Amino acid sequence: MNTDIANNNLIDLGLMQEAGTAPNEKGGTRQVHLYSYTYDGHLLARLIESFDPSRRGKAYQNAYQILQSILNMEPRASHEIFYSVLYKKFNEVGLFGEFVIDRLRESLESYPKINTMKELQYSSPVIFRTNSAEKGKLYLDLWDEAFIEMTPEIRELLLFNMKIDIEQRMMTRAMAPRNYEKYRMENIQIRDRLSMEGYCKNCNLGYPCQVYTREYLKRTNYLPNAPILDDCLKCTKRSLLIPTL
Repeated sequence: MNTDIANNNLIDLGLMQEAGTAPNEKGGTRQVHLYSYTYDGHLLARLIESFDPSRRGKAYQNAYQILQSILNMEPRASHEIFYSVLYKKFNEVGLFGEFVIDRLRESLESYPKINTMKELQYSSPVIFRTNSAEKGKLYLDLWDEAFIEMTPEIRELLLFNMKIDIEQRMMTRAMAPRNYEKYRMENIQIRDRLSMEGYCKNCNLGYPCQVYTREYLKRTNYLPNAPILDDCLKCTKRSLLIPTL
């Protein structure tokens, strides 16, 4: 019974699925439920393996194959089509593990209340942060290559989804949330720009403003801990600090 309860819990988390039934031990009549791991279950197992340095290399490659299987299941959303191509490029240069799995593993350590693999993936930052300028540039170059290979419709959907995600995080940090949410709504249809709130250190006030998504990605990769500096519309000084979330 304890095993059944444990398996049911794993099914609820999307880590296992029923694979059929089989006869009980010889001479028995009760059917025994058979279970198998789902793709998410296998991916979690590879993440756990990657904590061990001696098993990390193999765990990376197995995780890559699992993620590609997940991302290529029809029907596919825009981000699944994009990440399938992007992960392939990461794998070709030998950095899939560092660029993808290490980030998921860090999120697993940082967010103990995560209940599903989808929550784990969403908890990982949209933007890749690194102190290595060389790797930051490579990540951005590969991101651009994959983005250019997408159809115009997929590119528009990707930018819109990124816009929604980053602006939602900005909303939680806005100094003037009512002004920011109104500004955000007014500019919701501008796909290639983010509605952000900058802080003018000269005026000591927060103001909504627009930032090109591509420029935001570039700055966040190269200088992850430094805010973007822009001109303040009120005092006209270059003192408007835009956060890198």
